[in-house]
Amino acid sequence: NEETMNSMQKIAERRRRQRGQGITEFALVLPIFLILMVGVIEMGHLLYLYSSVYAGAREAARYGASVRDEDTPTVRFADCNGIEDAARRIAFLSWPFEDFEIEFDNPDYPHLPPKSCAEIAADTRQVGLGRDQYNRITVTITSSYRPLIPFITFPPMPIQTSVGRTVIRNLYFRNYTSQQINPPQNSPEPPAGACPEITARQIINSNNTVEYTIDNPTDEAVAIQTLTLYWQASPNQSLEQLSLFPAGGAGPESIWAGSDSSAQTEIPSEIDWPPGDLALRTLPAQSTGSVFTAYFSKKPKLAPGITLDMFFSDE
Repeated sequence: NEETMNSMQKIAERRRRQRGQGITEFALVLPIFLILMVGVIEMGHLLYLYSSVYAGAREAARYGASVRDEDTPTVRFADCNGIEDAARRIAFLSWPFEDFEIEFDNPDYPHLPPKSCAEIAADTRQVGLGRDQYNRITVTITSSYRPLIPFITFPPMPIQTSVGRTVIRNLYFRNYTSQQINPPQNSPEPPAGACPEITARQIINSNNTVEYTIDNPTDEAVAIQTLTLYWQASPNQSLEQLSLFPAGGAGPESIWAGSDSSAQTEIPSEIDWPPGDLALRTLPAQSTGSVFTAYFSKKPKLAPGITLDMFFSDE
């Protein structure tokens, strides 16, 4: 009937209006949705590129600063290709970068001009702790962010990261007053070339004599570049002599003699690294019981401490 027909027409017209309204709303929302999607994609691309640049520089610096492999005679800081390969392995999706630079410097002596990896590789003796030596590697990676979506046009955004690491070629060891230093019992065996597990024992034999027993259980000789004794200052208190009784019963060998009441005596080797036989002294591999004996004018109030600046010897 006529009433039914009118109702069906009204329903059909209402559906057409709703459909038109939905299309209009979708047309309004679609550009915003596409902009958000493009923004998410580009932001993810930017963050990934930045992460790759940073991680690549960090891994390259870590490789260049670490000790050499057991079966590789070349030290890692002189392996320029290996340093670059370390960055490539971790950032292969962003490779190649626009610029990859390796420099060496010494933050303690800023007068030294930075040197490239090729210059250091040509003479590895330039790396050490001396006044005219280099002890830090810095890897700088530069790249540029460019949008993935072709219709987004703006100038490339430069991304640059520099990571510096101290080259692990020297060992700084300190035995504090009246403190015994031993490696943890559950520590893993260090790889060859890692910092040696040097142990020290401090013994007061008499009123004015202090012994420092130094063990080297590693498979490499360790050269002592600088030795420093320090004690609590008191009236008429001075260091008179320092001797070494090498492991194996030989000796004694005089290290220093004099009269020093400054409460700190630093005894350097004659020349900087590489010392060879000219180091202050060398602890042979797999040696135990090397004893430094300090003679004081009177009994110290506290057991004096000892500081050793050591590194692996090339002997």
